[in-house]
Amino acid sequence: MRNFSPEPLSLEAIFRIYRIERIHAESVAKNVLKLFDILGSVHGLDPEMRRFVEVAVLVHDIGVAKDQGNHHKIGMNILRLHPPIELPEKLWPVVAWTTFLHKKIRKEKLEEFEKKIIQKNAYGSERSYPESRFSYPTC
Repeated sequence: MRNFSPEPLSLEAIFRIYRIERIHAESVAKNVLKLFDILGSVHGLDPEMRRFVEVAVLVHDIGVAKDQGNHHKIGMNILRLHPPIELPEKLWPVVAWTTFLHKKIRKEKLEEFEKKIIQKNAYGSERSYPESRFSYPTC
């Protein structure tokens, strides 16, 4: 594994550089935020997470311009390199994984994700992803 330092970008820069289809992203965000607002109190969702959800939805298709079929994988790698500066650093890996998992969440993919999280916790590193090309530096 190589260590690297992410270079955060603004949402506007991300939209411009990676040619995210703004109309689609904003439409999906509108629907997701409506669901968040309706279900937030029912499920006890932290209102501060609303901004995270909004940003995650806006960048979910970041890899489409590079490779439609694998945009979820490419999107995850892009967001690990260039996370949205509007989010706190602790959420950068989460937005990358959200992008990876959005395409089709199959049982196998969720189990793989859970396994990596368990491995991460076992190693005691909040920013290390076993079996990955990159790892976040530990502080």
